[in-house]
Amino acid sequence: MKKPDASHIKRWLTGLVLFPLLVYLVLASANWFFALFICAVSCIAFYEYYRIVLHVSGASFFTVIPMAGFLTGAAIVLVAMAGRFDMICMLISCIFIFSGAGALCQYTKRPDAIDRVVMQVMGVVYLSLPMALLVMIHQDPRGNTWIILLFLLVFAGDTGAYYAGTFFGKHKLLLEVSPGKTIEGAFGGMMGTVGMGCLVNLGLPHLPWGMEMPTRFPWGYAVLFFIIVSICAQAGDLFESLLKREAGIKDSGVIFPGHGGLLDRIDGVLFALPIVYLFKTYVFA
Repeated sequence: MKKPDASHIKRWLTGLVLFPLLVYLVLASANWFFALFICAVSCIAFYEYYRIVLHVSGASFFTVIPMAGFLTGAAIVLVAMAGRFDMICMLISCIFIFSGAGALCQYTKRPDAIDRVVMQVMGVVYLSLPMALLVMIHQDPRGNTWIILLFLLVFAGDTGAYYAGTFFGKHKLLLEVSPGKTIEGAFGGMMGTVGMGCLVNLGLPHLPWGMEMPTRFPWGYAVLFFIIVSICAQAGDLFESLLKREAGIKDSGVIFPGHGGLLDRIDGVLFALPIVYLFKTYVFA
C-alpha cells in the first residue's frame, strides 16, 4: 500500500480555497459577467492547449492560427450567451475554412500544415463548445445548481481516483497513455462520483446557497447519469494525458499548486459538460 505524497496537501488547500470562490461566482454572477469570466477561462485554456500541441514543433503562440483560435473560442462563448446556435455553427465553419486556406498557402513550406488545421479545429471543439454549453446552462433559472452539481461530481471523482489509485492501485489502466492511472483508481473515481451524486440527490430539497431543484431525480436515471458523468470525466482526463504524453510534458501549466494548469483541472469537466446539458435538457426537464 502506497502513501500519498506531499502534493495531496497542496491539492486540498487549493481546492478548499477555490471551491467556495467558484460557488460564489456561479451563484452571484449575472449572466453577462459569468459569460465574460468563462470567456477568460477559455482563453487561458487555449493558451495551455497550444502550449501542449505546439511544444514539439516549438512554434510561437503569436502566429495567425493560434491567435485565430483565441478569437474564435472567445467569440463562441460570447454568442452562446445570446443563444445563437447558428452563429456558433458559422464560427466553427469559418475557423475551419480559415485554417484550411492557411494550410493551402503554407503547404509548400510547411508539410505539417494539415496537422495545424486539425490542431486548430480540435481546439475549438475540445474547449470552446463545452464552455459555450456552460454559459447556456448558467442562463437556465436553475442552472447554477446544475453547474455546482457538475463540479461536485467531477471533483469527487478526481479525489476518489487519486486516493484509490494511491492506496490500492496495482493494475495499470492505460500504461501507454498515463502510467499513473490504475483500474483501482478508475473504480474509486466512479465510486466517488456516484457517492457524491447520491448524497446530493438525497438532499436536493434542502440544498444550501439558495439553489433550487424541482424534485429529486428518479433514482434509475440518476445513477445512470452519475456513472456516465464519471466515465466521461475520466475519459477527459485521459485524453489530456494523451495530449501531454505526445508533447512530452507533465502539466499544462502551473496556475494551481498541486493541480498543475487550468486545463489539468477542467479536463474532466470539458468531457462531462455535454452529458450534463443532455440530461438537464432532455431527461430531467
